[in-house]
Amino acid sequence: MYKGKPLDMGQYKNIFRSVRVPKLERDDFHVADFNKKNNHVVILHRNNIYKVPVTNHEGIIYQSIDIADAIEVAINDGNPEKVNVGIFTAAERNLAAKIYDKLNIYRENVETLQAIADSLVIISIDEKSTEAKETLKNLMFDATNKYFDKTVQIIITKSGKIGFNVEHSAVDGTSISTVVSYVSKGLMMDLPRTNQTDCKPIVERKRWIVTEEIEKQLRQLQKNHQQQKKEYFLLTKTFTDFGADEIKKMNLSPDAFFHMALQLAQYRTYGQFSSVYEPVSVRFFYEGRTECARATSLEKCNLVKAIENGFDIETLYSLMQVASVAHTERINDCQRGFGIERHLYGLEQMYYLFGSELGINNLPEMFRDEGYVTMRHDFISTSGMAYENAKYRMFAPVVKDGHGLAYFLLENTISINLSSFIHNAIKGKQLINHTVEALSELREIANSAISHKRIS
Repeated sequence: MYKGKPLDMGQYKNIFRSVRVPKLERDDFHVADFNKKNNHVVILHRNNIYKVPVTNHEGIIYQSIDIADAIEVAINDGNPEKVNVGIFTAAERNLAAKIYDKLNIYRENVETLQAIADSLVIISIDEKSTEAKETLKNLMFDATNKYFDKTVQIIITKSGKIGFNVEHSAVDGTSISTVVSYVSKGLMMDLPRTNQTDCKPIVERKRWIVTEEIEKQLRQLQKNHQQQKKEYFLLTKTFTDFGADEIKKMNLSPDAFFHMALQLAQYRTYGQFSSVYEPVSVRFFYEGRTECARATSLEKCNLVKAIENGFDIETLYSLMQVASVAHTERINDCQRGFGIERHLYGLEQMYYLFGSELGINNLPEMFRDEGYVTMRHDFISTSGMAYENAKYRMFAPVVKDGHGLAYFLLENTISINLSSFIHNAIKGKQLINHTVEALSELREIANSAISHKRIS
């Protein structure tokens, strides 16, 4: 439920026991039938794969201490590091599909791939990371000991840090964060013991059959991936001066406030306004995923220009309120199904898929329109959440000249996480710094205007 309204729950069935399957031209998505019996997780350690039962043939849970002991025995069995087969999930999709098909020729590989597909989640043990920012880079970039097609991978470091790597095609951030939050709260609670079996789980090490041809491809992919990692730049900043609670006291929407600061920062970094993508959940509708609310707006542009031209505090605060209302109304319109971008995108895809059958030989002019093309260029692709248990969150830039920006609006802090291509790193740093400065500047404008009104 959200504010008393029911949300579509369909995504939750896709989170566990699921995997994306590479296919030529269009991937498949596999979800195992729901069953409490014989559930397992897969542990990845030094590219070895371990199938770890968590419920028995009657659906009764093994005791957590017994599961932990079984895992510890398995990963300390002295098995050397294996060929990194999972690297194929980081390859271009058609190439990944070809390697997947070659692996599927052998019975052992079929069983291993099925164990991965049917596992509740994958747990990857990261032995490289020593501190939080290094953990983030390994979580995002390091394809060693990973299987990126799995819907949920939990990465655990030696220092006890936990991260989640999510395959996004079948689930959205709001659904995953709900599950992660539920698990995190459960870990911090002394929960009553449920019905558990005294039997011990038996861990099974799965094997790959890797031909010389496949191994050569995998090693080349590893080299390619090492080079690809160098193309990206990550920067995180936690703003601690204030958060959502104080913004609400300014009579402004916290999300709108952040995007006002971002537009001011963008203008000061680039000298212009470009299109900013912001997803909006439409789970009020059956099988709803997201709509796009373009966070760049005339109201925010007017505010930024007024700030740069030195308008008085009262006028600026009034423009902030107008921009906040417009931003919130746009979000509400999208939530209620009045957005347009997904509809237009769907129509455009219909042309690519069925244009010849429909007798449409050229891309319709609407989709070549300069305004439409400019709007669809996601110069800054953003996604905001309010999730107190996560320190960092990251996703890639969508366009070569742009940035990916994930942010947490918490009660007293704002976490800003930016990704760029390395050639855009300097601008990325400037954008973050200007955003932090803009947050403080907008706060000063709002508080000064409110104080002046009280005195008057």
